Amino acid sequence: MGGNGTPRELPALIGRVAATMVLLVVLTGCQAEPDLTPEATARRWMEAGMDGDVQTVVMLSCDAYKDLARSLGEISARNGGRLPDARQVTRDDLAELQFRVVANDGEHALVRTGDLDAGLPLVRERGRWRVCPSSRPTD
Repeated sequence: MGGNGTPRELPALIGRVAATMVLLVVLTGCQAEPDLTPEATARRWMEAGMDGDVQTVVMLSCDAYKDLARSLGEISARNGGRLPDARQVTRDDLAELQFRVVANDGEHALVRTGDLDAGLPLVRERGRWRVCPSSRPTD
């Protein structure tokens, strides 16, 4: 086939295509997580807690709360995935909850649901919303 796509050129073409695909995967895989809204962060944090996903709970917790979140995860693991005396909420119950922001000054937010009358406080850390029970914005 000569200069018009010889068998000798095929491996080079395959190599270029493969290199391009690897580059695309690396570039898209290295993108930062999307910035979630306060409502979405609160919902994801609560879902992760229900699922026993300590890594996600810790990731979505503020720096001041991460150690306590890890400790609670360890207690949960020792108790078969649930915290002792924790109120049982099913995933269906969580899916039906309406998460709404009742206060947001850009750095602190308070998200309330039908069951959390006190609300779930969040703070912005490094440009991302994080759940931070020790932080209480006024509403």
